[in-house]
Amino acid sequence: MPRRSRYEAPNAVHHAVPKAIEGRRIVLDDRDRRALVTKLFEVAAEHRWNLLAWSVLDTHLHLVAETLEPNLGVGMKRLLGAHARRFHLRHGGAGPLFVPRFWSKRILNGNQLLQTALYVDLNPVAAGLASHPEHYDWCSYGERRSWLVGLVGETLEEATASYAEIVEEACRRLRSGRRRLPDVVGSACDRAAGRAASG
Repeated sequence: MPRRSRYEAPNAVHHAVPKAIEGRRIVLDDRDRRALVTKLFEVAAEHRWNLLAWSVLDTHLHLVAETLEPNLGVGMKRLLGAHARRFHLRHGGAGPLFVPRFWSKRILNGNQLLQTALYVDLNPVAAGLASHPEHYDWCSYGERRSWLVGLVGETLEEATASYAEIVEEACRRLRSGRRRLPDVVGSACDRAAGRAASG
């Protein structure tokens, strides 16, 4: 059965997740992480992507990007190929570092974007790499996010503060060990929507 074509369009927003092949790691230390993030920003600038959220973990990368042109696949090929070459030059080895076809999903509305960004920001917490995303250097938490305005607040300051509260509450639930990340994200966004509706 032929694989389905990736849906790409101008001004589309995507959640993309390239994973290491066969459970390998895509980064071994902070030098690798810094190089991957630097290349991510270079590729985003070259391909006119708006990076909305991102997080680098040991075995995979989460990326939420608005592509002004239908070029997600082309940009990801450049990013992943460049990182694999650099990784092999530094650590030895050859061949693929990433699974050949990265996973991606189109984000169609603001609520999906909020849920996805929260999922990306909380990934390091769920993986046990930090107690809060503000303590993890390799994610976009804390970057200016004007797209939050209208979703969780009417001004940038209000939206930023509201999002920080959502993240704090979600971190407490994750640290309790009783909830899985998708469940925490879903319930946090449901509560945020309820607060917005009542406010």
